[in-house]
Amino acid sequence: MSAGDHIEEQEERYLDFLDRFGGNIWNFSVHTSESHADAEDIMQEIFAAVWQGLPSVPPNPRRENRWLYRVMLSVLTRHLQRRLHLVFMDLSNIPDPSGSDEGGELLDALAAHLADDDRVVLQRLREGYKVHEIADMLGISVPAAHTRVFRLKQKLKKIYEKHYEK
Repeated sequence: MSAGDHIEEQEERYLDFLDRFGGNIWNFSVHTSESHADAEDIMQEIFAAVWQGLPSVPPNPRRENRWLYRVMLSVLTRHLQRRLHLVFMDLSNIPDPSGSDEGGELLDALAAHLADDDRVVLQRLREGYKVHEIADMLGISVPAAHTRVFRLKQKLKKIYEKHYEK
C-alpha cells in the first residue's frame, strides 16, 4: 500500500467518522461553550484531535464513541484551562491594547521593544479589530490568534516591568 493510498484511506475513515459522530461533536461544542466563537474553537480542536488520533482507534463504533467522548472532554478541559489562565493573569499595569488610546504613549514605548509581527498584532488590536478578524488577516486559526494576543500581553507586561516599573 502506498503512502497516497494510506492517506486516502485515513481521509475516508475520518469523513465516515464525522458523518456518524459530527452531530455529537456539534452538540457537545455548542452546549459546553459560552459563545458561537468558543463553540467553533472547541469543534476545530476536536476535529484536529480526531484526525490525529483516529488511526490508532480500532474501527468499532462502540470503542470509537467512547474514545470520542474522552477526546471531547480532553479538548474542553484544555480550552477551559487556557481561559482560566487568561482570567487570573495580573495585567493591571498594562493598558488594554484594544481599549481607548489612554496610555497610548506607553503602549508606543512598549511596542518599540517588540518584534515586527507582534507590533502588527498590537496595532490591529489598537485599531479595534476583534481577535477573529486578526486571525483572518494573518491567515491563522482563531485559537492561534488568541494565543498570539495572550503572549503579546505577557510580553508587554515583562517589557513594562523591565523598563518602566521602579
